[in-house]
Amino acid sequence: MAKSENDSFQKVVDRYKRMVYAVAYSRVLNYDDASDITQNVFVSAFLNWNTIKEPSKLPSWLRQVTLNACHTFVRSIRQTQELDPMQAGPDLIQPLLSRLAVEQALSCLSAQTRLTITLYYIGSYSMADIASFLDVPTTSIKSRLRDGRSRLKKEMIDMIESTLNDQALDQQFDIDLAKLIEASIHGNTDDARKLLALDASLVAGLGQVAEEHREYMRTVNADHGWTPLHLAAHYGYLNIVKLLLEYGANIEAVSNNSVANTPISAAAWGNQLEIVAYLLDHGANVNATNAWGSTALRRAVDAGRLPLTELLLSRGADPNIPDHNGTTAIQAARDAGKSELVTLLLMAH
Repeated sequence: MAKSENDSFQKVVDRYKRMVYAVAYSRVLNYDDASDITQNVFVSAFLNWNTIKEPSKLPSWLRQVTLNACHTFVRSIRQTQELDPMQAGPDLIQPLLSRLAVEQALSCLSAQTRLTITLYYIGSYSMADIASFLDVPTTSIKSRLRDGRSRLKKEMIDMIESTLNDQALDQQFDIDLAKLIEASIHGNTDDARKLLALDASLVAGLGQVAEEHREYMRTVNADHGWTPLHLAAHYGYLNIVKLLLEYGANIEAVSNNSVANTPISAAAWGNQLEIVAYLLDHGANVNATNAWGSTALRRAVDAGRLPLTELLLSRGADPNIPDHNGTTAIQAARDAGKSELVTLLLMAH
């Protein structure tokens, strides 16, 4: 899928994701299941994007795919343990009771009225928007809303509006971001592409380093706060780096932790020469400094990495930039007794 097609698909997701979620929720009356169904619907849409020839038929296509997904889900539904309110923490009891009350109230409405009520309150869609999506007259939407409100007390309507808006799809961002972080750490390009196609804003999210590195990174308060681009660059997945940049990742993003570095420094830290070169080719600042004033070159020198040092110097890295202690890369190499690096740095001096 070309970038222009990605942009077009992202607009479709932004426009219809709450509608699709509302259809799913009105059928299964469960937030988590509705979220899963919504994601599956848009993955299907992503995979079949090139076959959808007529934009005018997209709403009905999405609606039918969602209904089919709900039907499949209901047929294959498995028994799950509901959270016992008596065992829930105090901060979870009221939200849980509200959710259960809303589900019970909505289940008493007809399918059409329940869907219309859910669409109306879940995403603040206008009656005209809902009518267009459902392919029915606006008068029908007005009638269904009137019928639903007459069957529900005002207090329940207020609870429905509050509960549906609270749980709609905002939490899905966190779930998808966690998946993108995992894909960036482990190089799962297909997973990353699907997630970004559904929500390109995930590129700006912040996550954690790989689990096996967290204990060590916590000692410097930097196990968290990394963008997917930092992580893909550090762990050496060029395809993910390319994909993230294609979707608008900030090549100069500063990590939100004690290190406060940019992706090129993260790549140098991981000794990822190919990715360092790629980031430089695409405009990364070779002399960007981190929280301690260290550049990618300083990272390379401190680790004794000759090929990486050569690469950075060939691309304009300045060996005379002092860190916050006033120490340059040349001085650091001298202090560490790394004569070969000292010679290389002096030649570029």
